[in-house]
Amino acid sequence: MAGLADALRQFPPVAHAFAYGSSVFRQEGAPVSKDRMVDYILVVDCPLKWHTANLQRNTHHYASYLRSLGPSAVTAVAENIGVGVHFNSYVPWNQQILKYGVVSKETVLRDLREWTSLYIAGRLHKPVAHLVEDPDLLVANAGNLRTAATCALLLLPECFTEAELFHTICGLSYSGDVRMGIAEDQRKVHRIAQGSQEPLRALYADVLAGPPAVRAALEFEEDSGARRFLQDTSPGARTEMIASLPVGMLAPLARLAGTSGLVAGSAGSEAAVDPGRAWEVGDRVAHSPQCKELILGALQCVVAASSRRQAVSGALAAGSGNAMRYLAAKVSKAWKT
Repeated sequence: MAGLADALRQFPPVAHAFAYGSSVFRQEGAPVSKDRMVDYILVVDCPLKWHTANLQRNTHHYASYLRSLGPSAVTAVAENIGVGVHFNSYVPWNQQILKYGVVSKETVLRDLREWTSLYIAGRLHKPVAHLVEDPDLLVANAGNLRTAATCALLLLPECFTEAELFHTICGLSYSGDVRMGIAEDQRKVHRIAQGSQEPLRALYADVLAGPPAVRAALEFEEDSGARRFLQDTSPGARTEMIASLPVGMLAPLARLAGTSGLVAGSAGSEAAVDPGRAWEVGDRVAHSPQCKELILGALQCVVAASSRRQAVSGALAAGSGNAMRYLAAKVSKAWKT
């Protein structure tokens, strides 16, 4: 990880950082490009202060109009238009091309705990290379992984393979993404799951022995090298699993299932869920013949909204030249597959 971490030296200090994507983890069959970017997420305590310092150090990383408007404009575009993440793309460094997103720790923690956008939480469903570690974020991400496993189990049948489990987990944050089918590789989820089998096993080893597995009465068997699972898909088991989902999923589920009054109030900066109402939503969805469709619909509600916002924010952050260059590269990559 030392090589990946070296790039962080050019930036002001960060609370947490990770690298991700096909330049870090192999994706089976992915087209190779000399312009492939190395992707980073930088989690900071205060984006305004961080961008103020970074604009002094790395002015050329930003679109020209944002340099003129200053750090307040950078953070305003990210937080008021997007989902809180500002990206600088096509940054040359040490014979590499970097793309880095900057986001507040508060925003990341809320997404990990509540699935407010699944923008960062979804990236962390897949293996990443953690370069700087924040203890609060790691604890919250453990819960995020449990939620990802729970959601995947709800979308899977009674009997399924390990490959199907990991494919479902990797696909959660792409459900409803406005980029899919236009500027994203249609086989991207398959490539991530196939190319990261061992890292995925390591990432979810504890999770698949924890609460999600207990609620689903998960059983594991290995036959001739094939890893298979059995789970309890009864309404009783599924009610408990659905009720354990975070508010970001339960709120759209409540609307789709025809219930209301789910969010009871606020606990600090986080939405609080009335346990009784969560159980009511879980019970109604679990007993519905469209249980899987309702879960998938709730996922699509979350991802579609956040991906639309971030697409606009990303284009504004990149400026017209880089935005067109990035879109052209994405479309070219998608059409080659």
